[in-house]
Amino acid sequence: MKFPKLAALASVAFVVSFFLPAFAGAKGYQCFEFCWKLLLGHQSQTVDPFGRIYYSAFVVSNLAFVVLVGLAIVKAGYTKTRFVASAVIFFHVLSWLFLNLAKETVETLQLQPGYYLWLAAYALLVAAHFVPIPPNPALVEPLET
Repeated sequence: MKFPKLAALASVAFVVSFFLPAFAGAKGYQCFEFCWKLLLGHQSQTVDPFGRIYYSAFVVSNLAFVVLVGLAIVKAGYTKTRFVASAVIFFHVLSWLFLNLAKETVETLQLQPGYYLWLAAYALLVAAHFVPIPPNPALVEPLET
């Protein structure tokens, strides 16, 4: 699968995840709205200071996702910076699963399909920045012999 195709697939999964139930019956966009309000300070009374920073970082991760998908589609090739950035936001999103598993049992886990699709979108983004694209032969000058 080519680099832009992985990024396009990641973006489709990302968008669809916002319309599926993600956590405790809330759709992905509702979870994003909750995190956005925390970032702006509108709901800080209901969450401890660490939680406020942690949940606000999901807004940053989502915005970074959009930027990194754009870079994956526009700029071919492999850069370590884009790969590391996409891996960091993937692990941030993955940490939500482990935090929930620490509080809940597998049977009572409140994560729903939208979260898992959202996580898969981030995994695809990491793959999109990991798989190098060979240069276009039409753009490479032939070697003189």
